[in-house]
Amino acid sequence: MSSFRIACAIVLFAAVVFLGCVRKPQHQGEKYLIITTIYPYELIIRELTDTLATFKTLIPPNASPHTWSPGPQDIAGLQQADLVISNGLGLETNLARTLAGLGSKHVCAADLPGMAELINTHMNITAEQENHEGHSHQGTNPHIWTSPELLIRIVSGLESELARRIPKHAGFMAPRANAMIDSLKQVNLRIRSERERLKEPAVITLHNAFEYFFDHFDILFLGAVQPSAGKDPAPQQLKQLADKVRKHQIKTIFIEPGLNPKPAETLAKELNLQIRQYDDLGTTLQAKTIADYLWQNWLLIKAGL
Repeated sequence: MSSFRIACAIVLFAAVVFLGCVRKPQHQGEKYLIITTIYPYELIIRELTDTLATFKTLIPPNASPHTWSPGPQDIAGLQQADLVISNGLGLETNLARTLAGLGSKHVCAADLPGMAELINTHMNITAEQENHEGHSHQGTNPHIWTSPELLIRIVSGLESELARRIPKHAGFMAPRANAMIDSLKQVNLRIRSERERLKEPAVITLHNAFEYFFDHFDILFLGAVQPSAGKDPAPQQLKQLADKVRKHQIKTIFIEPGLNPKPAETLAKELNLQIRQYDDLGTTLQAKTIADYLWQNWLLIKAGL
């Protein structure tokens, strides 16, 4: 072989090696890439893994998970992730097909061990309350991360899932999960203590994002202006909600980022209500932990009771 051909072969070999290095999949590196569909789950993963993983939230701030759709770049990012964590229960409507195509790298919080039983217990209680109030139950509420009880189960389930996938770091994550669970129990007790000082609190909201929270802390949830995001209620439903507001002497309607506030503003004007905002997705709260996420939302809710 001539020296020229040998030189060309060496250059070609070097190029192949170089390209192989730069195209190295993320999961072969030192850090695990974890993508969560919504920010509360990023908070959990951040506490669990600290610097062991790279993490990000897929759905952008102030976008509703109910209506947001992924673009080609978002789908490509999901394919590169080592683990994708979604909520499930129909929350990420326009992501369902993409998530289903991810196979074993996709974990759904609603499907973690023990979650179905807790969710069903809540939904049965809610159905009884709604029938008592004079309207029927409308399916499973997907906002499971707003309940301390469900969050504790989610933390435990995700820690077990990550320990199975990256067992060499299981000993690091287990005590962090325990610390998170202790923090959630403590904030639960703090909120419950403050709730007990309030006499028969009741709320109405633009959307039903905090229904699990209200149920857990025995706050009467009278209903939402838009039980389904973006879907305006019928006039009869608005009349029923207005009657409940007057009966329970409600002074506030709660709204959330990412949803059109106009329906709430119309009702507030008609019934002389204050408008206050909580943040079910937590992106405006600057919370550093999932327990702090609950606490900050409680402070926002308490101010309107």
